[in-house]
Amino acid sequence: MEESKEEAAKLEYLHDVYLKEYENIVNTLSTYGSIANAAEMSKAVLENMQKLKDKKLMLNLGSGLYANVTMANDDKIVAYVGAGYFVEKDVDEAKHFLEEYSQRNKKIIDQLSSDKKRFEDEIFDIEYKLSLLEQE
Repeated sequence: MEESKEEAAKLEYLHDVYLKEYENIVNTLSTYGSIANAAEMSKAVLENMQKLKDKKLMLNLGSGLYANVTMANDDKIVAYVGAGYFVEKDVDEAKHFLEEYSQRNKKIIDQLSSDKKRFEDEIFDIEYKLSLLEQE
């Protein structure tokens, strides 16, 4: 009987630890999903850069402020590369950069998805063992 209580306590502790890790993975997956969507949208804009030249656009300045701008006939863009840094790239370089960025994100998302599945299986297994202990 005492052994069962000790085993149940260990399983409950593991369950809590795994559940917290699972929640972290789910949150991280959500973040990387948003990053991947933003990268795909950026790639789509770059694919249509020629169509935007000399067109009037509304530029989001942040905080709900917008400015009317005309797209310059320029093949250069400024790309955010992280940690507050921006670099100037031509459109083809930017497309290549985004493709590599997307591939890195896909690998991370795949690994996180695998980890998520592993934790789901572990949590299910622990819950099953706990239910068996409760029946004793």
